[in-house]
Amino acid sequence: MALPLMLTACQEPSSTQNPTVASLPSPTKSQEASPAWSGALPAASITFRRPEGEPKNFTVAELSERFGVVVVPTMDPYYQQQKNFYAIPLAPLLNEIFASQSDKLQTSELMFEALDGYTVRLPGQLALHPAAHLAFAEAETKALAPIGEQKVPAGPLYLIWKGDDFTDKTTHPRPWGLSRITLLSGSDSYQHLTPPGGFKKSDALAQAGFLYFQKDCLHCHAINQEGGKLGPDLNVPRNILAYRDEAQVRAFIKNPRQFRYSSMPPHPNLSESDLDGIIAYLKLMGQHQHDPHPAPPSVSP
Repeated sequence: MALPLMLTACQEPSSTQNPTVASLPSPTKSQEASPAWSGALPAASITFRRPEGEPKNFTVAELSERFGVVVVPTMDPYYQQQKNFYAIPLAPLLNEIFASQSDKLQTSELMFEALDGYTVRLPGQLALHPAAHLAFAEAETKALAPIGEQKVPAGPLYLIWKGDDFTDKTTHPRPWGLSRITLLSGSDSYQHLTPPGGFKKSDALAQAGFLYFQKDCLHCHAINQEGGKLGPDLNVPRNILAYRDEAQVRAFIKNPRQFRYSSMPPHPNLSESDLDGIIAYLKLMGQHQHDPHPAPPSVSP
C-alpha cells in the first residue's frame, strides 16, 4: 500500500553500518559451482547482519563459488511463466554465515531488504526450506529480466522457490533486488505498530485494519519508523490523515493510478469494510506517535 506523496527512490544500504568485506573459505569439491554456469558472475554484493558482530559483505561471485550454482525450475508469479534460474541454495548459505547463531536461526526471523527499501520478514524455519534459492540469472539469457510494468531490475539477487508448489506470494514471498539479509533478535521486533498495551475491545475495527496492514502494507510502509522504506512513514512526523482527506486516502489505496503512475499496485479486491478498518487503524495510530529518529528541523533560507 502506498499513499499520496509517496517517494520511491532506490536506497543503498546505509553507509553508517560499515559492513566488512569477508573472504569465504575455499569451496569443497561437492560445493563447487555447477558446470552448467559459465561466464562472469555479478560483481554486486549483499550484506548479512547478525545480532552480534559486525555486518559482513559478500559478492555474488563469492557466494556462488562457496555454495555452488544450480539450475532451479519454477513457475514464477511475477514473470507469470515457467522459468529456469541460475541460483544459490539459501539454506547452506544461512547455516554457514549465521553459524554462531545456529541455535537462534530456526526460531528467529530473518529480514530480507531490497535496494529500494522493500522489506520481507520470514521465519527462519521457512527461509531454511530446501526450495528457497537466491537467483542471479536466467538459464536462457544469463541475466535477470526486469519485473513488472515499471521494469524494475530484479538483480543482483532474487529470492525464488523451486517447483510449482510455492507460487503464493503471501506465504512464500519473492523479494528482488536484495541488498541485505538480517537475522533479527528480540529487540528487533516491531513494538510501535500497535497502541501501548495493545488493542482495546472498542478498537476491533482498527485491529482488523492492522491485520491487513501488517500482511500487505508493511513491506513498503512504516508506522512509527517500523516497517518498509519504499513508501513514506504513515504516522511520523505527521499521520497521513492529518494532511490528506480521508476520502482521498481511501481512493488512493483502492486505485493509486487514478492519481499518478507509481510502483504501488491497485487494490480492487478491498471492500469498503476493509478500507474502514485501515482508516480506523491509521486514525488510532495517529494518537500514538513514536519517532525514535526525528528529522532535524528545517532551516529557513
